[in-house]
Amino acid sequence: MIRYLLPALLAIAAQPAAAGGDGRYLYILHCSGCHVPDGSGSTEGRIPRLDGVTGHFQKIPEGRKLVIQVPGVMNSGLNDADVVALMNWLVPHFAGDSLSAPFVPYTAGEVAAARTSRPLDIFAARRKVTAKLRKQGIEIADY
Repeated sequence: MIRYLLPALLAIAAQPAAAGGDGRYLYILHCSGCHVPDGSGSTEGRIPRLDGVTGHFQKIPEGRKLVIQVPGVMNSGLNDADVVALMNWLVPHFAGDSLSAPFVPYTAGEVAAARTSRPLDIFAARRKVTAKLRKQGIEIADY
């Protein structure tokens, strides 16, 4: 029996630690397939770019909330703590100059509240947010 269990235990021990709390790892695993590793997204696939723009969404409450309500986040299977870890890595990492104020980290309570009021039409919600940002002189693709 031990000769069967030992290889299994060694295989389990050789596995890397779970991603829990590692925002970069969560991004690679859950987001980079569409947004690509450098955050440039795809205009052809209507996948918004993240690099150089994520900070703009932090400037208005609706934008900050939208970032955590997109289907790729809400439908990812991540729990609230992992969404917090992901966003608290993603926004400062990709924001660049678009983050004009110190970043306010997301909280598990904020994520839980956002889950209760998800937009039915994410594209309409994004257009509404980008229209508000345009009024502030900030140009962001509204797709």
